[in-house]
Amino acid sequence: MSASPCMTHKGWFWCCPIHLCMESPDQAAIEARHPWLEPLFTVCQWLEDARIWLSMRLIEDYEPTFMFSVTGELPSTRSTGA
Repeated sequence: MSASPCMTHKGWFWCCPIHLCMESPDQAAIEARHPWLEPLFTVCQWLEDARIWLSMRLIEDYEPTFMFSVTGELPSTRSTGA
């Protein structure tokens, strides 16, 4: 019933190319750029979980965040009509 969010930006999550939905200032949705990259995306999630777990154990006041880099905006995919 709910549609997938409109992807507005591109970037990297560790070594996996991603698309991001940055329409809401409170949260961002990310997904692998291509379906065949999903296994790599999953490995990157495991690595990120391990990094956060270790940081939380070593740094007393660590604030957990997912690290990904935004490299640019995607061209608009919405049609303007005929």
